[in-house]
Amino acid sequence: MSVRSKIFLSLGIVVLLFAAGLFWIQWLDSREFQRVTGAQQAGRAEAFDQFLEQNGQPLASFVRDQGASDGIAQATATGDRAWMEKNVPDSLLAEQGVQVLWVYDKERKLVHSRNQLYADGLHEVPLPRSGFDEALGDDRVAHFFANTPAGLIEVRGATIHAAGATGQSDTPVGYLFAGRIWSLEGLAEMSARSESVLALVDPKYALPRVDPGSGEMVFSKLLPGWDGAPVMRLTAQHRSPVLAHVAQVKMRQLIWLAMFLATILLVFLYALRRWVWRPLGLLAASMRTDSLEVLRPLENERGEVGELSRLITAFFLQRASLLEESRAVRLVEKAAEADSEKVRGEEKMEAIGRLAGGVAQDFSNLLTVIVGYAALLRNKLSNLSLPVQETEVILTAGKRAGLLTRQLLAFSQKQVLHPQVVDLNRLVAETELQIARIVGEQVEVRIRADARQGQVRADPAQLEQVLLNLAANAGDAMPKGGVLTITTGDTVVSEPLKMEQGAVLQSGRYITLEMADTGGGMDPATAAQMFEPFFTTKPPGEGTGLGLATVYGIVAQSGGRISASTTEGEGTTFLIHFPLETAAVEEPEPVVEVTSQESRGETILVLADDGSMRDLISAVLEDRGYKVMAPANEAAALALAAEHSGDLYLAVCDTGMAADARERILQAVRNGRPALKVLYVSGYIDPAINPDTARISPNLVVDKPFTSDELATRVRRLLDSNQGPIVDQQHAGSSSLS
Repeated sequence: MSVRSKIFLSLGIVVLLFAAGLFWIQWLDSREFQRVTGAQQAGRAEAFDQFLEQNGQPLASFVRDQGASDGIAQATATGDRAWMEKNVPDSLLAEQGVQVLWVYDKERKLVHSRNQLYADGLHEVPLPRSGFDEALGDDRVAHFFANTPAGLIEVRGATIHAAGATGQSDTPVGYLFAGRIWSLEGLAEMSARSESVLALVDPKYALPRVDPGSGEMVFSKLLPGWDGAPVMRLTAQHRSPVLAHVAQVKMRQLIWLAMFLATILLVFLYALRRWVWRPLGLLAASMRTDSLEVLRPLENERGEVGELSRLITAFFLQRASLLEESRAVRLVEKAAEADSEKVRGEEKMEAIGRLAGGVAQDFSNLLTVIVGYAALLRNKLSNLSLPVQETEVILTAGKRAGLLTRQLLAFSQKQVLHPQVVDLNRLVAETELQIARIVGEQVEVRIRADARQGQVRADPAQLEQVLLNLAANAGDAMPKGGVLTITTGDTVVSEPLKMEQGAVLQSGRYITLEMADTGGGMDPATAAQMFEPFFTTKPPGEGTGLGLATVYGIVAQSGGRISASTTEGEGTTFLIHFPLETAAVEEPEPVVEVTSQESRGETILVLADDGSMRDLISAVLEDRGYKVMAPANEAAALALAAEHSGDLYLAVCDTGMAADARERILQAVRNGRPALKVLYVSGYIDPAINPDTARISPNLVVDKPFTSDELATRVRRLLDSNQGPIVDQQHAGSSSLS
């Protein structure tokens, strides 16, 4: 089982257990909450509405009874105010809660009014006479509120009908309105009776905000004016244990969630320590001490860590005894075959994502040491006229493993790229012969350069790799022949566009690269997995399944988007969008020819945190006759810069070293040596940390894994060149290569 599988299996078990517990607790709380809350909400809302209706009932009964009275009808028709004062006395008004009274005849002329509000009185009903019909409505009764100098007044009204009237639809002989004031004392009494805090607020204002944890709930009712528009809002604030219970439930859930997250973190840290940190520490200690005993605990490990430990063990055995070279090679080949079988089998998906990038980085460092020392060993054996066939096998295997590492870094989008402005039309034309050789004579290759502007910013070598990988895929799809059409074009995307395979293309101007074949196409299941690493439809032993995954990673890391459309039996079309680059095409920097790798008396500074990498670089340079200074840490390097008074021509820096420490050392060394040049040794790039890193000239970067000859050649070329110490001082100083 791989490292990633172990970690995620542990996390999955914990997540399932805690999710089940949280679901059970939430289910119990939800049942209790729904029962209590439903009863409380329904009861309080019903009581609130009944309270408003009951408190206004006497006033409503008064206007309905008096409006249907024959005496009121006769007095209204004759304008007999004395009869009204005698038969509708103040005691009756007080008994019914009436504080103000108005009587109008059928012409809507005020016949009689009476009020107990204040000295001047409220002589007219607070609505225009033209609005009587609107206020009374079809039921011929009115209920509205109005703001008056005495405060908010509630008004009830009804039509007055003559004796013998058959119903409310008959023509009324007058109109009767009665009202009562809503005073603060009355609200206080109403608050006590309803066990709530009642308040009148302007309807423009929002309801009072209450803290759910306080256990309060707020109900409100708009009090309408004569035309239906609200004139005031009545609010009732009631304290309830239901909301307090809700707050307690939420707090309990937060506590459980915190416990859950803490447990997940502990399990994750344990998994990292058990299956990542400890094995990597043992691997590093073995490389530093040249001891196989350190690797004993890892011998039976399976997955990536076990494979790396066995590869290092095989290398140590090879270096220790030439008599066991054959056995060591067989072990390496056997490990490689086992790895290949796992890649094609059930573990082919375990290297996806960041784990793949991290493993590729570590594997690249290990391969650099293995390949570097194997090359040194080959040179020494060759000088002694001893057989070097076994070392050549190690170097060949190392180079193949290095290619696999670069592919892993490509699809994990951490590959070291050196982008520049490239004419895509010209690049496609220059690659046509290579594409034709890859697809074979049975396939016709057609090139259509339709892009008016072909400039894109990308690594030209990686763009060429994209073309060749897609061409190889097309050639495999047309074993009996067909047509491969490669088209460039330009397009404008006005709004974000979702493409096949889930890619999202943002708005902007793009250069498109389309590659269409007339092969057999793919079924939906295959099309859904085409960009996944290690997925292949080829027989075992004929493909790694990294071709399209590498293409996807290169395109994405270059700022582009790739999609594919395919129909089984009708062929496949790949469409790539690259952002249009308006700058002029950049010509490649001239490469200095190197006729010899040997030193000319130069002194070189080697900076690397990893002891194995530092020793390898030093050994390669010393083997070519260079004088090498390789301080073990930052303090030693700063002391050397202060004490050494001689010349330093070049600094070789492993970018796995912390960038700030590396920059402090280089700044100290350059004091008095402005012509110092810097060569970087790099395994991968993380554009999320510093996207400007890729602007460093490719002549100043050596990609891991490298051979001793490659490193020596790059050192000699840089020393002999007229190139400045650092092409881009700003970007080189903040490098995020590693």
